[in-house]
Amino acid sequence: ALSTITGALFGYLLLDLGDIGPKAAAVYSAGWIGGAVNFVAVSEAVAMTPDEFSVAMGASSPVSVIALMALLTLPSIKLLRQWLPSTIIDRDDVGGQTLQMKIEDMSPVQVVGLMAISAGICAIAEVISDWMGYSQYYVLVITVLTLLVANVFPTYMDRLRGEFSLAMLLMYLFFAAIGCGTDATSFLGSALVLFFYGLTIIGIHLLVVITVSRFFRLDLAEVVIASAAALVGPAPAAAIASARQWPALVRPAVMCGIFGYAIANFIGIAIGSWLGG
Repeated sequence: ALSTITGALFGYLLLDLGDIGPKAAAVYSAGWIGGAVNFVAVSEAVAMTPDEFSVAMGASSPVSVIALMALLTLPSIKLLRQWLPSTIIDRDDVGGQTLQMKIEDMSPVQVVGLMAISAGICAIAEVISDWMGYSQYYVLVITVLTLLVANVFPTYMDRLRGEFSLAMLLMYLFFAAIGCGTDATSFLGSALVLFFYGLTIIGIHLLVVITVSRFFRLDLAEVVIASAAALVGPAPAAAIASARQWPALVRPAVMCGIFGYAIANFIGIAIGSWLGG
């Protein structure tokens, strides 16, 4: 998270991002600490227009792909392997174990239950944020309430199935709605500088992580998975661990990614508020 913040602040000072700068720094920090859901949540908190959201999202997508390719390539670089030795990569007894992704069925009752819980949390969060006088930051209250519900009622929440599929469906619908109202000319005019801003964030993130990892003598495999959890989320990070046959890192990948989800909204909004004055 600190390496992403460093990249976001350095890139903001280096490049002329214009009026969208503080908002872009906020959503990119949140997105590359947590994930797409944090990107969307913070974009609402900082009052991004549909055009600004489309520009920022469109410019970040190829950067995320580049980040994923870089993370997959790092363990194969011999010089880096010498600089950051890895007992996990070199271990011979981890071969042949892969992650089995389990697809669970969704029943109508499960869907209704998930929607009811989500609607209830959002309604309560809006009331609380209005009462506190910070209605523009209601997404932070949603984050806190969601974490409370998940930790206070873990047994009940564990029975629910299909939450990921339902969330992805709703997020895609949101993206479609935003895209329908997008001005393509504004996208073409602003996306390039945001693309380079995203590359700057990713580049500095990797540079800081590798340098600090060398100082603390961390394992290269753990470094790759930790960065993947921040930059591309828990599911791709776990998939990288499985594809590389590092089964011991699958669960840490998921846990690191979930932790990123929990803190990303707060960090992104804080950066946007600070840079925006």
